[in-house]
Amino acid sequence: MQTIRIAFSGAACTGKTTLMKAMDPSYKYFASMARDLASRGIKINEKGTIESQNVLLEQHLINLDCEEAEVQVYDRCLLDWFVFTQDLYNHKGMSTEDFKRFEQYFLKNIDRYDIICYIDPEFKLQEDGVRNINPYYYNNIVDLFHKTIYNYSVPVERISGTVEERLEKVKCLLKSHMSRH
Repeated sequence: MQTIRIAFSGAACTGKTTLMKAMDPSYKYFASMARDLASRGIKINEKGTIESQNVLLEQHLINLDCEEAEVQVYDRCLLDWFVFTQDLYNHKGMSTEDFKRFEQYFLKNIDRYDIICYIDPEFKLQEDGVRNINPYYYNNIVDLFHKTIYNYSVPVERISGTVEERLEKVKCLLKSHMSRH
């Protein structure tokens, strides 16, 4: 059995989790690790630390090694992790040596996802106790996504529109990928 890994990526409030919930229930789902970490008191987002990035990296790599289902769906992926890693580095939260080490993990593993669906913000930010809704920080993260995708030539599928339109695009991407393998 060939495992297909599809990830939803993008800043907060872009509809990743909503889209994931609308997909086929027979798929294997990996929900947002950041929310789990935050519920355990680990600092994330703007308050993230090198320790939180280490924990997230380790969990992403464990999830990528899983082969429990033909289709595995990830709410966030190494692209998201690396964007937040860059933000931490840019704000002097880690050494250049640590950043370079993280960058190597990113480069070595980003192609393990078969499909990365990047979702740009289309909705108003909503407070949920985990998301950072500071517009300056949020816009910086969105900009870092764009720069990372471009600078590292990350192959993403940009999806937008209603949940139904996004779901249809994802179904087409999965069908196309399955027909090639």
